Amino acid sequence: MMEGLASYEIFKTGFFMLIMICCFCCAIYLTIYNINLHYVSTPGNITLNADKLTETLVYTVNSKQYTQTITPTTSTSTVNNISTTTTRPTYSVGSCTVYYPSNTPESYSVNVNPTSMAEIFTGVTCCLSICMLLWFLFLRSNRDVAGVVGGIDAAETVGSFFFHR
Repeated sequence: MMEGLASYEIFKTGFFMLIMICCFCCAIYLTIYNINLHYVSTPGNITLNADKLTETLVYTVNSKQYTQTITPTTSTSTVNNISTTTTRPTYSVGSCTVYYPSNTPESYSVNVNPTSMAEIFTGVTCCLSICMLLWFLFLRSNRDVAGVVGGIDAAETVGSFFFHR
């Protein structure tokens, strides 16, 4: 019985490790793609329009001024079965940093460098993949522990099937 539960846990961990490695490869691709776009930063300024909701972003690239209209952010919340929709400006008014690919200044990001975000995503998935690999190797070398963990997981799965319906 314990051998079967150990095999179950090792198989499940290996499957999730495969998924994590696929996510890690996607994160590496995303990082390389963003780095190849050669993001450049420039100072910008955000002003609130007369309607008090839309904003205007103004920034300059190679002596050419770009003006972008930023639509407001709409969010819906439900409290006591009453749905409320709130519309507010997207960014804070004032100076900001605009990131854009060097070949297309019209495609921009405000105050967030897409390359840094991709690098953080890659780092996190790399750490999770390494932890998953170490856990997998630990379970393969300690089948008794894998049997106990597999038994707990199987009992939890069966219990949640019957008691959460």
